[in-house]
Amino acid sequence: MAKTRRQFTPEYKDEAVKLVINTGRAVANVARELGINEASLGRWATAFKARNDTGETAVTESERAELLRLHKENADLKLDRPFLKKRPSSSPRNHRIRTESVRTDWSKKDNFIIVRTARLLEVSRSGYYA
Repeated sequence: MAKTRRQFTPEYKDEAVKLVINTGRAVANVARELGINEASLGRWATAFKARNDTGETAVTESERAELLRLHKENADLKLDRPFLKKRPSSSPRNHRIRTESVRTDWSKKDNFIIVRTARLLEVSRSGYYA
């Protein structure tokens, strides 16, 4: 007696391919779990990727430069954040800021340099030592 051929809806095929793509598991493992042929799932995955391919998979040089700049800026902001938490928020820009308490804590830190501290306090570098 001959087996009847199983028919799969396009939605089922897409969901099966998404299982492979989103979980990062091998096509063979997902096919075994779903009870379908590995080759069929592989063809569905190839067709799905061809349909949904935008053409730009690589990062361009300008995007790479922008990412590098943003990573550096993010690292700087992470260094500034704890210092700014300590700074009194009510201090006006033009008035002298008392730096004694800040200086004793932050000058001992290896990763927090005087130039950065002076910039955050909005004083000159020589003014920091005054």
